[in-house]
Amino acid sequence: MKLLGIPTPVVCAVVAVAAVLSIGGVTTEDGLFIHDTSAQTVGGEIKIALLSDFEHKDVFDYAVSEYNREQASITSSNYHIVSKTVDVPAGNPAIIDDIKRLEEEGFKYFIGPLASSSAAAAKVYTDNTTDIVLLSPSSTAVSLGIPGDSLFRLVLDDEVHPSIIMNRIQSDGREHVVLIYRDDTWGVGLHDTITRDYVDVVAHTIQLHSPNGSNADKVAMEAAARVGALISSHGADNVGVLLLAFDHDTVALVRHIASDAALASTLGDVRWYGGDGTAGQSELVDNLDVAAFLSSVRFDSSKFEVAPNSVNLRIDAQEFVDDATYGDNLYDAVFLLADTVIINDEELATNPASTVRSLIIDVANGLRDHDHRHSLRTVGDGALGAYELDPRSSDMEVPPRPPFEVYEIFEKPDGSFDWRIIRANVCR
Repeated sequence: MKLLGIPTPVVCAVVAVAAVLSIGGVTTEDGLFIHDTSAQTVGGEIKIALLSDFEHKDVFDYAVSEYNREQASITSSNYHIVSKTVDVPAGNPAIIDDIKRLEEEGFKYFIGPLASSSAAAAKVYTDNTTDIVLLSPSSTAVSLGIPGDSLFRLVLDDEVHPSIIMNRIQSDGREHVVLIYRDDTWGVGLHDTITRDYVDVVAHTIQLHSPNGSNADKVAMEAAARVGALISSHGADNVGVLLLAFDHDTVALVRHIASDAALASTLGDVRWYGGDGTAGQSELVDNLDVAAFLSSVRFDSSKFEVAPNSVNLRIDAQEFVDDATYGDNLYDAVFLLADTVIINDEELATNPASTVRSLIIDVANGLRDHDHRHSLRTVGDGALGAYELDPRSSDMEVPPRPPFEVYEIFEKPDGSFDWRIIRANVCR
C-alpha cells in the first residue's frame, strides 16, 4: 500500500530496525487470522480483535503477521497473535454486544474502536470491567482522555489539531469561517474547542448529520446563505469553509453542491479546509464530481503524520485495498498491546487484562523496570518512531512539534484526481 494513496516523502533520517523472518498463517472465512503453530509449543496465544468502524483492516492483518514473524524468529518465544476483525456500527451502543460476544470467544484485548463516537459507546461497558483493554490508534476526541479508564490512545487528541487547522486558515487570510461539523463525539468535540478558542473567527456553525450526511441538502443551502452574506460584507478572500466530516459525509454534501449551479457558484467562491476525517481518503478523489469541486476550492486537510522510517516506509509499500489514515498508529498499537501482554509473563495465560492496563504505559515509555525477553525491538523502533503515553490521560504525549501534514486534492494530466502533500511538519 501507498498510505493515503501516495508515497510518504523522506524528509527525516530513517531509523533502522532489526530484520524479521517470514512465517506462514491462514485467514479463515470469518476473518480469523491464525499463525501456523505446527512447529511450536502449544499455547502462547495472544487474542486481539480489531473493532473496525472504518477501514484499516488490511494494515491490522499486516501488523499481526509482522508481529508473528518476529516472534517466530526468537527461539525462546512461542507467543503469537490470534486475531479477529469485527465491523462495528459507528457510535452505536450495539458495539457492546460485539465486545461481549468476543469476550465469550476469549478476546479481552482490542485494537479500537477507531472512531471517537464508537469508543465512547464501548466505554459505557468496558470501563466497568477490569478485564478488557481498548487501545485505539485514531479516536481523538478530547472527552476520551480519562485517567484510569479502559481506553488507551496511541494518537494525539484534539486539543492539538484545532490550532493546526485554524492557524492554517488564518495564515491564508481567512478571518471569517463557516464551520460545518459532523454530529458525533469527534465532530462536536472539535466544534467546541474551535468555537471556544476562535470565537472571533468562526462566524457560523452548521451540523452535518452522521453517518452519511442525511441532511446534506439543508446544510448546503444554509452554508451558501451564510457564505454569501460573509462575502458581501468582507469579500471572498477573507472567507473560508471548514468541513470537519468523514469521507461519506463529505461526498454526500459535495455531490449536492456540485449538482446545483447556484450553490456551487457561491460555495465555490471561497476556499475550503478539512481535518483528519478527510485527509487522503480515496472516496473523495474517486468521485470525479466531488473531486473536481474540492480541487476548485483548493480543499486541503491535515492529519497526524510522523517522520518516515524503515517501518512506516515498509507499511507504505504494501498494496492495501482500504485507506489507512492512522495506519502507522494502528501498526504500533498491535505491537504495543502484544508486547505488554507477554512482558514478565512466561506462561501468558495467567496474565489478566487488568495487569496489562497497569503495565501498558510503562511499556510504551521504555519498558523501564520490566524485563522484556521476547522482543527484537526497543521503544522507538516502530512505525511512529519514539513516543510516550501520558500517565495522566493514558494517551500519546504531545511532542514539541506536533507531527501533522497537510494534503490537497489536485487534478492529474489525465483528468483524474489524487492527493498530494503541500505542507509538512514531521521532523521533531
